Amino acid sequence: MVIHSAVKPYQCAVCGKCLTQKVNLKTHLKIHTGEHPFQRTLCGKNFVQKKSLKVHYVTHYNILTKIVT
Repeated sequence: MVIHSAVKPYQCAVCGKCLTQKVNLKTHLKIHTGEHPFQRTLCGKNFVQKKSLKVHYVTHYNILTKIVT
C-alpha cells in the first residue's frame, strides 16, 4: 500500500487520472461507467460512494440518518 507518497501506480485507462490505491481506481471507474448505486430518493441525485450521499444529506437537509442500502 502506497500512502503519503507521490507514487500513484494505478492509472485510469479512460481519463489518465493516477491514484495511489487499487480500490480508489475501482471507485473512480464508476464515474465513467455511470454506476451510481446510492440514490437520494427525494431529489433524484445519484452518488458513486455512500459517504457522498451522507454528506449530501447533512449539507442540504441538515440531517444525518442511517442510510439503508
